[in-house]
Amino acid sequence: MIIGNPGVPFLLDLQLYDGFVGAYVKAYIRNSVGTVFQTPILTHVGKGLYTGTGNIPAIGNNTVQYIVYSDPGFLNEDIKYIISEEPIKIQDPLATQSSVNNVQTTADNIQTSVNNVQTSVDDVSDQIVTLSTHIEDLLAALDNQLENSCVSMTTGIITTTGTQEILAWLEVNSIIIMNPVSCSIILQDGSGNTIYNFGTNNTPLANGFFRYTQPGANVALVKGHTYLAVISIVHGVKTYSAIRALTVLF
Repeated sequence: MIIGNPGVPFLLDLQLYDGFVGAYVKAYIRNSVGTVFQTPILTHVGKGLYTGTGNIPAIGNNTVQYIVYSDPGFLNEDIKYIISEEPIKIQDPLATQSSVNNVQTTADNIQTSVNNVQTSVDDVSDQIVTLSTHIEDLLAALDNQLENSCVSMTTGIITTTGTQEILAWLEVNSIIIMNPVSCSIILQDGSGNTIYNFGTNNTPLANGFFRYTQPGANVALVKGHTYLAVISIVHGVKTYSAIRALTVLF
């Protein structure tokens, strides 16, 4: 298809399949109802290619037919070559520019949408970074609280049985942790030798305490003597330890 503007010359061309250089070619330009209103002659430019120009003053759809003749008077058609034709569209340059502007506007709108999406992505990324920072701050605060923890112990005599009871627990900022995992207590003498291992208690009381009772009679604990109680309480994935003094009361 040939596309042009009103009053602006446009190119007409025909390539002969056999490259014949001695033909005579005329173009017949017809309007939308088939009436011929221009007959430009095409001249040979090389290797069977013939070119010329057309010029249509009005907007509209037209057609060009190329006919090859065997004589310079264009009286005898050369039947070796079929008649070929091509549509011609003469368009409004203002409408063309408007279409270009519309395309540009669409492209600008797409770019704006892309920019908005990128801005949204950046906003989400910023929110993720802020949230991550907040989580890190919370974890740091929690770690700080746990660093301020305290493993405590008390002991006394159960009057109904006459046995000594030991209670151990974990505090954070003076608040008893209600869900510790386990507790172990080892009694040592002043030289650090293990006198008795109470073992691991995995069942805290509802109030967060771990209860132990005195060891059997075969354990050589001296009444009134004070031993070192090495207490380890697990909470979460951390173990908190302390050494407390334990006086044998029984």
